[in-house]
Amino acid sequence: MTEDLTATDPSLPNTAPPVRWGLWDVALGFVVFFVILAFASILASSGPLKNVLGDNADAFSLVASLLAYGGLVAVMVVASRRGGLGSLAADFGFSFRPVDLAIGLGIGLAGRVFTALLTGAAIAITGYSPERGNLVLSAEPLWIVLNGVLIAIIVAPVVEELFFRGLVLRAIRNRLLRRNPTDSRTQRRAALAAILLSSAAFMLLHLYQSSDWTLFIILAGSTFTVGLLSAVAAVRTGRLGGAIVGHMVFNGSAVLLAVVLGI
Repeated sequence: MTEDLTATDPSLPNTAPPVRWGLWDVALGFVVFFVILAFASILASSGPLKNVLGDNADAFSLVASLLAYGGLVAVMVVASRRGGLGSLAADFGFSFRPVDLAIGLGIGLAGRVFTALLTGAAIAITGYSPERGNLVLSAEPLWIVLNGVLIAIIVAPVVEELFFRGLVLRAIRNRLLRRNPTDSRTQRRAALAAILLSSAAFMLLHLYQSSDWTLFIILAGSTFTVGLLSAVAAVRTGRLGGAIVGHMVFNGSAVLLAVVLGI
């Protein structure tokens, strides 16, 4: 059963002090993220970044990721300070408890098992096995640490969970609760809609990484499922700790497979 957060979550409407961040901040986050990636690609192909990084794809991936995720963090910090409570914990549930380790481990392992099953099904449906996944790592230890550990296992889970299970999920839920925030039926509907829509948004953010239909199916199914499990954990606990750990476990297993098996 979904936890009733109306009494304890200060980000809900009709509480004091009210928050003014919402879906416009979500839209801004998406725009900032993709504009930075596009701009970085242009600079890397013919601008200053090319002069600095040359043809080093690993260095470009690191710089582009740090800039894009940094942009998302900036959007959330500004939203919290301009129209919220001025705290990522109070506004978006950015907090952790020891039990979140167990919750996150369950999310990560369940997501990895589902992805393995989905991969087999996608290959059977399309008749094509992708030569690579969406995570491509260099064989050099330095870039494995920087792009595999720093970005994929640490930065991406923290920032993406803060954005999708923090800002996006709560913005959707708060918008739907605006008319009748204390009605239990409205609370359940708002929570369900927020879980599904934030998971779909999380999926859409990753689909640009697909290079063929098989990888498209795998990415769509795996990211939506992990997003769904993470969103349920965020709604039920009122915090992001379990979702962040789960995301770290899921990405960490992908990095391990990429290093050990070269996939």
